[in-house]
Amino acid sequence: DPRDRILSDARRWLMTYRRHMRMEETVLFSAAEREMSAADWAGLGDRALMLTDPVHAQAAADRFAAVRERIRQLSGTGRGGVAMAS
Repeated sequence: DPRDRILSDARRWLMTYRRHMRMEETVLFSAAEREMSAADWAGLGDRALMLTDPVHAQAAADRFAAVRERIRQLSGTGRGGVAMAS
């Protein structure tokens, strides 16, 4: 069943993503706090303001429009059973 496969894949992705976030919080960010100066953090903040959010940028929306449509088709619900931004 395509819906079960999608749900299984989504659950597996979510578990992997949460594990990755825990690693960032416990290893990466704690090392950054130890090693970076106030000037380092300030420089990061300034550079971050110049970045485009790849998840919400129009290019990403356009790129994944076909994927969203295919998920909708496979779900048979027209919206994939979940709210998706278009």
